[in-house]
Amino acid sequence: MLVIVLAFGNRAAPEADAPVVPVSGMPNPAGTESGGDDSAETPKTEPVAPTSAEFTYTILDGEEVYIEVIEDDATVEAGTFTGPKTGEYDVTGTLTFVVSGYPESVELTVDGKKVEPVDENQSGVYTYTVDFEKILKNWEKENGVVSAASSSKADPKDAQDDTTSAQSDDTDGAGGQTNEDEDEL
Repeated sequence: MLVIVLAFGNRAAPEADAPVVPVSGMPNPAGTESGGDDSAETPKTEPVAPTSAEFTYTILDGEEVYIEVIEDDATVEAGTFTGPKTGEYDVTGTLTFVVSGYPESVELTVDGKKVEPVDENQSGVYTYTVDFEKILKNWEKENGVVSAASSSKADPKDAQDDTTSAQSDDTDGAGGQTNEDEDEL
């Protein structure tokens, strides 16, 4: 009897002693150890620099205003329009939006963030300028990226924070209103 129990009674032991090898990427079965390093690093994604800034304007329903859109020194849209009217531009250089009279009749955004036009000369003509180069420089600064162009020539004028020349309260890196007179100082 003892011989039979010893011969046939221990059949499950070889299966229990077999090592459990988990499939890569799958969680380990409960109560087992992988024997490998479970501290696998999560892949790091590098930030991707923007290739343009998205500018949109919306003339509110029933409002009539004169607007101009000037992209890279060329007027691309001008006239008196009645809302609702929307325009969208991918800015890779500069874009200046001009509205006469009632700036509250128009909503402006740069990359989804609301911005406000400014009347620099107190003349009733409000402007907002999107400068993609400044947006890109701010993005590089925020992400610790040094471009080849900015590292090869250090201009003391560029060393100042680009948002300090903004006339509006836009300090979030969206480009901001530029003041050409201030740049000449």
